Amino acid sequence: MTHWAITHAALFGNKSSEWEETYIAWNDLFAAEGFTKAQLEAATIAVAKRFKVPVFASEHLNALREELRDIRKMDYERALRAARTMSPPCPDCQNQGMIHVPDPKHISACGEWDALTDPFEATTITAICDGCQVARLMGYQGQLISQYTTQVPNWRNLLARYLPIAGIRAKKLAATRESVLGEIRALYGRAAKIS
Repeated sequence: MTHWAITHAALFGNKSSEWEETYIAWNDLFAAEGFTKAQLEAATIAVAKRFKVPVFASEHLNALREELRDIRKMDYERALRAARTMSPPCPDCQNQGMIHVPDPKHISACGEWDALTDPFEATTITAICDGCQVARLMGYQGQLISQYTTQVPNWRNLLARYLPIAGIRAKKLAATRESVLGEIRALYGRAAKIS
């Protein structure tokens, strides 16, 4: 038997040959699900600390599964926090795991993005960053930025050229919104709100 199973048997008095077979089957199951020895040991201790201790094998299995789920969630959150706070941040996704990039359908044969011409409206897609761990930890699916880069090698340059345009558009939209709000307030009074 493995160490966690020996600990479990000792804590709960489950030392019969039937339990030994059960532990072997559970160990295979947990190994197939990718749980580590440390996680299994921690789950066993957590089950032993419960106010209501399981009695039957099915209750033990369910209790272990609940604890393993919680342990995996905590491990995942800890790893995600570490990945998101790594310094320096990922230069492509800023530790978000995804990158909005020019849609290849809107890039001409000569490599120009139509967002850089009138009416300056950007059409983007989302690529998954494979330069940091965030996307993997979050389970994001889709085209990887490394694959996208083979299609649109100058995407960084295109985005850098578009950012000033996007800033002007955002200011213009904000000014237009304020102008519209001003007209509405003049018509209905200061209490008018638009979200």
